[in-house]
Amino acid sequence: NHLTNQIKRVYSSNKASETPFHLHYINFRKDGKTYKLCCDKIDGFENYVATFEERGVTDLFNASEVVYLSPDSENVIQTLDPSKSYIIGGLVDDSVKKNTSSSYSEYVEIATGRLPIPEYMSRSDTGSFKQI
Repeated sequence: NHLTNQIKRVYSSNKASETPFHLHYINFRKDGKTYKLCCDKIDGFENYVATFEERGVTDLFNASEVVYLSPDSENVIQTLDPSKSYIIGGLVDDSVKKNTSSSYSEYVEIATGRLPIPEYMSRSDTGSFKQI
């Protein structure tokens, strides 16, 4: 499953970072299919040092404290603001339907930002990004 691979990669990279941040898995029910799939596919998932929360972003955070990362945002993020929480939309990013995350953010009045991936990376022949 692509989502479980994303979750594992983000957690592992963050854990190995010199300056790790706290991960929140939101809209994430421990009795749900996604949690069970993660437990089946990721060794030690049940012991991740992270917050698992059934509630959504608008229930947990003030809109002014959140930035939804969207490939469609016009706001290119060059530095991360430690006073903000950044949302990575796993299921949305998997399907990459144009403007899905930015439309949702606009609806719930959350700022968007785009990582400068095209500015610092190039596409490989298969269409995915590779490091320069």
